[in-house]
Amino acid sequence: MPPSLSRRLTEVVQLASEGKTDKEIALALGIGTGTVATHWKRLRAHFHASSRAEIVAKSFAETAERAEGLHSERERLLFSLIEQKRLEAELREANEALELEVRKRERLLAEMMAEYEAKQSKLLRRLDELERLHAVVSGFGIVANEGLHGASWRKTWVSEAMNQFGYTPAEILAGDVTIFNTLSPDDLTNSLEEFRADEIVPGLRLCTHRFLTRDGRVRHLLDFIRLEEIDESVGSGPAKMVAFDVTDWLPLIREKIARGWPDLPLGPRTSPI
Repeated sequence: MPPSLSRRLTEVVQLASEGKTDKEIALALGIGTGTVATHWKRLRAHFHASSRAEIVAKSFAETAERAEGLHSERERLLFSLIEQKRLEAELREANEALELEVRKRERLLAEMMAEYEAKQSKLLRRLDELERLHAVVSGFGIVANEGLHGASWRKTWVSEAMNQFGYTPAEILAGDVTIFNTLSPDDLTNSLEEFRADEIVPGLRLCTHRFLTRDGRVRHLLDFIRLEEIDESVGSGPAKMVAFDVTDWLPLIREKIARGWPDLPLGPRTSPI
């Protein structure tokens, strides 16, 4: 599209389209007729036209074309504006959805952290309770163990209280601490002749024996054995056991037994106690 006409040339074409002569055009614009003639020369060159009528016609066509172009440009700008608004709305919706998801995940994370902290707190309290209980148990010389009770008599010591007898956790885990190196030979048979107390607690056995510490000292233990099941054909089965070190209480226990207490025997009459 050729460049737009100047304001003055546009005024000349407009007055000519109204049927005015060059003299009337010069009078209306306050210029000389020679100047009007110069303007017509420029208009013929601009529109490549030879007559006034052709110049006026092409001028109107160009004006209409420019008007249509401006209309299309306005439509394009309006469409761009609408598209921009739509994208901005989608962006706001996406940001809102993202914020909601972030808040949801933050709440979920906070709940998980609170649950984790609660479990950790509960676990720490439980560990503290177990440590205090272990201190009490160890202080009373109580040893817990489990294993096969009966003919094979294989134990796995599961309490650090065994440390008080001089045996290390490594030896205990390796299975090196057995009745054959912790019981005096005289008590090997006696420890298997336990007192049956099924009428009190199903599967309960009681026995007493002397226990050899790492440094050769002799301690007197009272065993409570709870059979989980027993295979009568081999005379053994899995069991859990608790042994009490009653060495320091022997005088009192012997006195009570001499007086007929308790009614429940603590073991065979050959018991070392």
